Amino acid sequence: MEILAEITEQTELREVVRQLGETFNNPQKRESSYFDFYDDSLTIHGFPPNLPANKEGFKQFIYLLWKAFPDAKVIERWNLVDMMLLMEQLKT
Repeated sequence: MEILAEITEQTELREVVRQLGETFNNPQKRESSYFDFYDDSLTIHGFPPNLPANKEGFKQFIYLLWKAFPDAKVIERWNLVDMMLLMEQLKT
């Protein structure tokens, strides 16, 4: 049962990551729903000091990114979900 639950969790996470990328890549959709993927308690580490390290600062950063690079796209070079799972396995 544990393996089945892990497979289901991985599948669900892959779907969320796919939707996140799809939303980021769609200029008509991204401004209205991209930030819905992130919880209001989001904390960012390593941001420039002039940006708040919370969801609002993240929004400011991404809006600046979109303004500077309106055609920016998320391109899947590796499977983020699998990398996260590998990192978890290496911790144990």
